[in-house]
Amino acid sequence: MSNSITRSSQRRTNGSRPNSSPISSISKRGPEWGHFVPVETANGVTLDFATREEFRPGHYAFLVSDAEFDSALARIRAQGVRYYADPRRAKPREINYLHGGRGVYFDDPNGHLMEIITQPYGDPPEQV
Repeated sequence: MSNSITRSSQRRTNGSRPNSSPISSISKRGPEWGHFVPVETANGVTLDFATREEFRPGHYAFLVSDAEFDSALARIRAQGVRYYADPRRAKPREINYLHGGRGVYFDDPNGHLMEIITQPYGDPPEQV
């Protein structure tokens, strides 16, 4: 049995509850709602978790500051989590420098591909 994200406060998604996530800590926020348990991350984002027997693994990217990236990568390394510069896992123990920032991929315990990046993908938005 796995704990799965089935809905965030902003949109529906599938994922797993990061019990010991190297990204940020989580805490229960408010009473359970149906089969969901709302939890709040350290940056104030609320995710609703549900226990599921089966779910599809997904890819989850988190845009973080340089300081948050350094802290998360230090925890990933300290916990012995395998990490990669690319989503195909062809460059182990490396980070990438795409889009003028840094990024790294790692698997969570339930098979989801997690990614932390310091710059968003693509070209910067046009100035109006």
